[in-house]
Amino acid sequence: MKLIIACAVTTALLVGCSQQAQADLTTCKSDLAKAQSEATATKSTSDQKIAALEAQLKQAQDQLASNQKAADDAAKAAADKDAADKATTAGKAAAGKAAAGKKAADLKQSVEKADVKSQTQAPDATTQQKAKAAGF
Repeated sequence: MKLIIACAVTTALLVGCSQQAQADLTTCKSDLAKAQSEATATKSTSDQKIAALEAQLKQAQDQLASNQKAADDAAKAAADKDAADKATTAGKAAAGKAAAGKKAADLKQSVEKADVKSQTQAPDATTQQKAKAAGF
């Protein structure tokens, strides 16, 4: 009889434990379902944010490429303008040198003509003698 009572008590305990385990299992399943739905919602939101950020990144990269091209074009234009300015300056300098050379040649020729006339004069010549030699 003691054995039957012990078996009955053990069976009652096991039934009670089983019912508690089922309740705990149900609670765990409920918590798991909630966590999964929250994770799915968070993943969906994260995916949307990632897509938006990737679109912004693509737009920023396109803008950067555009700005770099504009900067390169501006630098090339400035270099071309600088080269053109140097060529113009060199041309003007060459023209100025040519004009200065012509003036120097004319001046030298004038001096030589003047020297030819003054060679006929005596170093101690008077003003009248100098005027006569010059043709006045």
